[in-house]
Amino acid sequence: MTARPSWRDMETRLVVGCGSVGYDLVSALADRPGTVSVLEENERRVERLREEGVAATHVDRLDCRPRPVRPRSARRRDHRPPRPR
Repeated sequence: MTARPSWRDMETRLVVGCGSVGYDLVSALADRPGTVSVLEENERRVERLREEGVAATHVDRLDCRPRPVRPRSARRRDHRPPRPR
């Protein structure tokens, strides 16, 4: 009977952006159990990562932009019914 893998062996890590710091992080994580996936906007860098055996995906810059977050108080105000007068 084969032993079941532990949860540590099934870890997946996602690195968003793979500049010099991201690349160092990917290199350090490659020695650990589990898988590493990278999202990167530079197509040449994605190809190099793939050649090294890293699961890399090219993404558009627009896909990576954070959405502005409205303050919590403004969100609550939008959902309250108007007060009767």
